[in-house]
Amino acid sequence: MFSLELESLNPIQALKVTPERLEQLQRCTGQDEALQTLKITVLTGWPVQKDEVPVNIREYWSYREEIKVHKRILFKNKRVVITRVMRPEVKSRIHSSHLGVEACLRKARDTVFWPNTNAEVPDLIKQCSICNEFQAKNRKQSIQSHQIQDRRWSKSVQTSL
Repeated sequence: MFSLELESLNPIQALKVTPERLEQLQRCTGQDEALQTLKITVLTGWPVQKDEVPVNIREYWSYREEIKVHKRILFKNKRVVITRVMRPEVKSRIHSSHLGVEACLRKARDTVFWPNTNAEVPDLIKQCSICNEFQAKNRKQSIQSHQIQDRRWSKSVQTSL
């Protein structure tokens, strides 16, 4: 019963990608040496200790329980594991709306994964000339203090002559 439920879960349905993009993900995953090693390790089972893991996939060690293969694509839970070749394009798409670090990280965390995503996305935004230009214009206002009144609910009124 439980295995039947697991087999019915389809992470690709949650992706909302075109057939062309799905084929590109499959092709790029198949051409990426590290992800091919990762795929074989996921399918055959992880070694007991980290130092037994091939060097090119050690960065995935802490995520080993969350990574699975579905239709030749690697997933970390419901997030697609992105190949090195596709990362620049994916980062560009994540940042295309220039919403800032937190919004871009949320967007990335919803759909994609690769080790160091949380460091690479903010680095991309720091290098963005558009974001840097508008960040300078959106400075926080300094706090303005008001005169303390001697009675409750009173307010001083300034008059101009």
